[in-house]
Amino acid sequence: MDPDPPAHHPGKRPFPLGIFLGLAAIILILVLVSFEFGCLVPAGTAIKSREGTVAGKRWEVWLRKNKDSGEPFAAGLFIEQTPDVWYTYLLDFETIRSVSYTVRPQGTNFVVLEGSSPFATLDSELRHFQRIGRDEPEEAGVTHGQPPGRWWR
Repeated sequence: MDPDPPAHHPGKRPFPLGIFLGLAAIILILVLVSFEFGCLVPAGTAIKSREGTVAGKRWEVWLRKNKDSGEPFAAGLFIEQTPDVWYTYLLDFETIRSVSYTVRPQGTNFVVLEGSSPFATLDSELRHFQRIGRDEPEEAGVTHGQPPGRWWR
């Protein structure tokens, strides 16, 4: 015997699946965009973005969430000198979380790439950081302990 078909309520239409899926997709996109632009990250939070090794030295790129919503992240480069001492450099202020900095050897020095474009150079001792197109190199800061430590607080 066939079961009874579900009762139909006149005047009451079921919620269309297409509308439900469309609303769910919009909410998901808003959450992802908010996450990428840092809207959901509390100020002061540090997020490791990338890491690698160059010439036997570990390097890491960290993002610290700023209070300013115009440029919500500060990107910092950390290069390990000893297990407890890291040289630090402010790379730039970022509007999104997905940054792609890397460090590569270049002759006896090093180059910091943003994507595939040269962004800055580091001397062979990793003490001086010079942005492409700027005259003056910057001295390395020093962080003790594991990154990001109290960098830029």
